[in-house]
Amino acid sequence: MILILLGAPGCGKGTISKLFQERLNFCHISTGEIIRKTIALNNEFGEMLRQIITKGELVSDEIVLKLLCEKLNECGSDIILDGFPRTLFQAKKLDEIAKIDKVIYIDTPYDVIKERLAGRRICQNCGKVYNVNLHSMNSCDCGGKLIQREDDLPHVIEERFKIYEEETFPLIEFYSNQDKLIKVKSSSSSNDTFNEILSFLEIKWWLLQKKKWIAWEFQAR
Repeated sequence: MILILLGAPGCGKGTISKLFQERLNFCHISTGEIIRKTIALNNEFGEMLRQIITKGELVSDEIVLKLLCEKLNECGSDIILDGFPRTLFQAKKLDEIAKIDKVIYIDTPYDVIKERLAGRRICQNCGKVYNVNLHSMNSCDCGGKLIQREDDLPHVIEERFKIYEEETFPLIEFYSNQDKLIKVKSSSSSNDTFNEILSFLEIKWWLLQKKKWIAWEFQAR
């Protein structure tokens, strides 16, 4: 099964993806994480990506697709895509290289997103995510320093959300027309959001099996 998590920056896609990975053994593909690891290499290509991200802009489709294809080849059959696709062009290209089963749209108000991103901190060592609004910590459990990502600064957050509305929001209609969209409201608890997604997927699976059984019974007559 290949799933896509769709939603604005800060809606909780990364956290939900990690739960799929840890509890259901899905291969978690985060294009944002792949890009950040590339930036950390401190080479010419990484520096080019860093400048793009710092401005709040999106990395080009060609670069992201190249990085994605490399990662897809490393995964098994159960995959969850986090942060991709971001544009209609990417979505159409993705349909050419993979069969998408369901797209989960996490609906989150802008005010909530803004507060989450402004308070988000990342461990320099292990990459664990914290929020200063919930945890009054200066360091990670592993001892690493907590830092704020450059793309979580207030002026960059505004630009990221603007780009999301212009380029990514149309994907909701695109996948809805394919009858693949699942819409869930973002909860204050990641576990609650995760369980709601699982519940919906199980119901859809049950309905599909029922339709197949009815079709088989009709043919048997």
